[in-house]
Amino acid sequence: MRAVRTSDIARLFFRNKRTAQKRLRRLLDGAFTRPIVTDLAAESRWTLTRAGHAVLEEASDDPVAPFRSAPRADARHFAHHDLLVAVWVSVALGARRSDASLLAFRPEWALRSEDPEAPLVPDALILLQKGNGELTLALEADCGTERPPILASKVARYNALTEAGSPLFGARPDAVLFVTSTERRARRIALHLRDRGAIPLIFGAVPHVLVDGGLTTGLATAETLGDENATGNPFVQGLLTGVE
Repeated sequence: MRAVRTSDIARLFFRNKRTAQKRLRRLLDGAFTRPIVTDLAAESRWTLTRAGHAVLEEASDDPVAPFRSAPRADARHFAHHDLLVAVWVSVALGARRSDASLLAFRPEWALRSEDPEAPLVPDALILLQKGNGELTLALEADCGTERPPILASKVARYNALTEAGSPLFGARPDAVLFVTSTERRARRIALHLRDRGAIPLIFGAVPHVLVDGGLTTGLATAETLGDENATGNPFVQGLLTGVE
């Protein structure tokens, strides 16, 4: 995570936001973190300094990604970045509560560093495990800035890879998960993308998905959302349904 809001850190590691703020202040005093402020009325985002990254490398038993500077500080970029991080935190919390394991969450900046010329880069690749079952997802975090035809073009590339049996950064996604800002946006995209081909499309809207990452509920398929005659709440599926 390159830049994380205080509230996301609190959700993942602490019982309340105040405790998180105190710990972050101590890390700031030690020059291990620094805040990124884009709006004085909004909460801070935090990023590691080189010194903090060095401490993390020394303390961790697992491989640590190379140090990267904080992302550019503009509102449009951070809206997408914040949504991606919030989904990441929610999936991690949902896995804890569902007796599942989040084996990997590879964000787009890590994927691009592996292959800067890749023709298709999801916002993240997610690998979940429950029991003997595994689920690989390509995540598309949608803030409402891309027109449906652009998204359809990206889905066409996912379909081409699926039909060819080709891996995507070494993985073979079982589905594409779209997380949108609103239910209305999810329905609009689903209407445009339904019956688009080989790879299943799953949709979730904030705040439903941010409860537990959509692991147990809060999701719907493109076919369900695209059915204009359907009644009732379609956002009742979960990622781990049937995964054992």
